[in-house]
Amino acid sequence: MRIFILVITILICFSHSGKAQCDFYGAITGLSVSGATAGDNTQEYVLVSVYTGNILSVGSTPDFSALSPGDYQVYAINYEGLRPSEVTVGQPWSGTGAISTCFDASAPYNATVCNTNTPCEFINDITGLSVSGATAGDNTQEYVLVSGETGNILEINPTPDFMGLNGGNYLIYGINYEGIRPTEIAVGQPWSATVAIASCFDATAPYSTNVCEDFCENEPLVVSTSGFTTTGAFSQTYILVDISLDEVIGLNNTGTFDASLLSANDQLEIYALNTDDATLLATISDGVTWSAIESDIPNYCADLLGPRSIIILSSTDGACCDTTVKGFLR
Repeated sequence: MRIFILVITILICFSHSGKAQCDFYGAITGLSVSGATAGDNTQEYVLVSVYTGNILSVGSTPDFSALSPGDYQVYAINYEGLRPSEVTVGQPWSGTGAISTCFDASAPYNATVCNTNTPCEFINDITGLSVSGATAGDNTQEYVLVSGETGNILEINPTPDFMGLNGGNYLIYGINYEGIRPTEIAVGQPWSATVAIASCFDATAPYSTNVCEDFCENEPLVVSTSGFTTTGAFSQTYILVDISLDEVIGLNNTGTFDASLLSANDQLEIYALNTDDATLLATISDGVTWSAIESDIPNYCADLLGPRSIIILSSTDGACCDTTVKGFLR
């Protein structure tokens, strides 16, 4: 049984950042900074909880591990002499505004951390979650499913069960409110809009999970997209990635991958890349490291859709059935 905690009191209403996309999984790593003053000054990094505003960790590098799902801010600080007493775990970051010694801090780097990126925690359906700690009485408790890709609300249910899902990353929030459900909580609306709710409302940190769809090893893998740009030199390229290897194992312009690429128990991701940049397309081929390509795509005129997460079933599995053409999340 998977558990995420809902600790809500209707007596104290507060807002939160509401940012839904996953920037990191389980840890914040790989950040870099520049422009700090050298010499005798000390440079450190501070992790702050968006929900409480308190300092969670202070370190010599901008890497923070073993993090719970939620929204965080990372600050780079630079000071002379001893670290100011205001920069202490458990203290509010706002207290640094009173530091009168030689001290400076960067603007915050905002990051949403999700659960460790397990490729297939669920297959097709999200079920079996439980919650505790919600305020009873006249309050309403519901559960909101948010797309990890778009940040938009997909479903609102009285239970944390969501069925028949496309493969991909999702975030689930437990919500608790008094009276009528806030208008910001509606299918199609961005979760980030909940930050503006002024009525008595609260929400958990997100429970992040990856859902895979099942395909069979002896059938071609077929996906489709629509609405992409086709003018000029633009084209739509479908990219098949082996998650365990972080490696591209297939790409084409049709969305159909031959069954010879698939083996039972493979956990794969499919992306759709729309671009007219020949230089970018030339970097993508079978065997290349996908994460390096993905991180470089924002530097080009390109739109990346996905991932679509899938798991390959053995041909002897009773769940195997005829191939169906399935669309992407967006």
